[in-house]
Amino acid sequence: MMKALVHVNESHKWQMAVANIKNLAKAEQITEIALLLNGEAVELILEPANLDQILSELAVYVCNNSLKQRSIDPSSLDPILTVVPSGVVKLVELQEENFRYIKP
Repeated sequence: MMKALVHVNESHKWQMAVANIKNLAKAEQITEIALLLNGEAVELILEPANLDQILSELAVYVCNNSLKQRSIDPSSLDPILTVVPSGVVKLVELQEENFRYIKP
C-alpha cells in the first residue's frame, strides 16, 4: 500500500492537481493522500469552490509562511485545513513518512 503527497505552489496547476487527486483516490493501492499548498497557491483556499473539489478525507496542509506573506489570517480558514509553520519542512516530513511526491 502507498501514500501520495500532491504539492501545489502555482495557482495555474490547481485543476491538474485536483485531477491527480481524484485519480489517486480511485487506485486501490493508494491508502492515503495528502495535499500541500505553499507559495501563491495558498490563495486558492480563499475560494470555497476550490475546497469543494477535493475529498473531505484528504489531509490538506497549508504553509503559514506563505499565508503571512499574503496577509491571510490562518484562523479565517476552513477547519479542514491544517496550517503548518513551513510548507517545505512539512514536505520533507511527509516524505520521511513514505509519502510519494507528486508535483503537477
